Amino acid sequence: MFSALRKPFLTAALCGCFATGSVCGGDGTDPHSASSRTTSLSPAQQLVERGQARLARGAYAAARADFDRAWRAGDHSPEVNQHLIRCLVGEQKLGIAEEEAHRLLDEHPTMMAVHVTLAQIAFLSDDYPKAIEHASTAIANGARMADACFIRAYAHARLGNRNMALADVRRSVAEPNRETNFRAEAPYLLHGAILQQLQRHRDALLAYERALRVNEHSTDALLGQWTCYQEMQMVPAAFLVTNEMREINPNAVETLQACAVSHRQFEEYEVASQFAARWRKTAFNDPRPCIEQSRSLIALRKWQLAQLALEEALIRDDQNLPALVDLSRLLVSCPEAKIRDAVQAQQMAQRACELSDWESSPVIATLAAAHAAQGHATQATDLMNRCLSLLPADDDSRSLYAGLRYQYAGDKSAQGESSEGLQVQ
Repeated sequence: MFSALRKPFLTAALCGCFATGSVCGGDGTDPHSASSRTTSLSPAQQLVERGQARLARGAYAAARADFDRAWRAGDHSPEVNQHLIRCLVGEQKLGIAEEEAHRLLDEHPTMMAVHVTLAQIAFLSDDYPKAIEHASTAIANGARMADACFIRAYAHARLGNRNMALADVRRSVAEPNRETNFRAEAPYLLHGAILQQLQRHRDALLAYERALRVNEHSTDALLGQWTCYQEMQMVPAAFLVTNEMREINPNAVETLQACAVSHRQFEEYEVASQFAARWRKTAFNDPRPCIEQSRSLIALRKWQLAQLALEEALIRDDQNLPALVDLSRLLVSCPEAKIRDAVQAQQMAQRACELSDWESSPVIATLAAAHAAQGHATQATDLMNRCLSLLPADDDSRSLYAGLRYQYAGDKSAQGESSEGLQVQ
């Protein structure tokens, strides 16, 4: 529904307390002064300080152990309890974290920041209305505004309320007190993703650029820019972004994906296939790298390898529409006779038509080609008529499909186009 908003990254941003500001501010501290400060702290305070540092690094279990020890050492402050809850969230122990958060709120009803944690837990549990409710309570009371607006924006985005999401994420990035428990670039990434969904690609590019100013090593921000350039059909610009991605994180799944696609677009099929193969090994359950590699293999005329890649894509997801369509086209139009199998192509294309609710002309045309390859002239012609009925009067594909319809009907004088138009591109 909201494909540009990649939940895996932002889930990590919401789980992980990749904090800026006071929590991470000790990176450049003079070690002698730090040592002096530590010796002036009580044992419980030292444990809390170490726990905060571990929490900021994402070492949740170790941080929780420190906060537990601080509690046993006599620090029963609500802040320590809140830190413990954040550790539980980071460890994905959401049920326990929610119980503890409600208990803390019962004991300290004016501690509005707990509502932000509850909003975070609700979001990670896919309960977006409840996330909005808790975030709204925090916002109404001025608690952790940047984080509360960010969570509410993302929850609205997940529910398809794009304009409300856009208003909240703008409020989050404009908040003067930017102390946050989340990755500093996360609101800018969300802002860019929402703008992409609204087809405002140039504005989205600016949002991703702001994310890179906050974190110049953000692969997610570069991926956002790459997808924007792809949607704007600015292939050279997208290719340049892949070079930056390789410099920052050459083995990231996002980098392998972008490199595989961009090299194929530049007709560097061998290189593209190698990147897709690495992506395929990394993303075990994702059918997309198999499909991507098959397209480079087809361009290299390695038909059997392409067939195997598409079959693996369907093993990974037997309802994947692009894999069904590409494999059907390969089976019906492959120049190598031993690959062609019109019966299997028909089965694949039939499933693809059903998955697309019989509303995609290219998919229906693929099914028509599979019938035509078996000599089913009536079925093929009827399907092409249906295909043409879905196309606007000014669509450039009409002449191709009309020529195929006459060809399937046996009108040799009006063939116009051959079945090569249905081959995988």
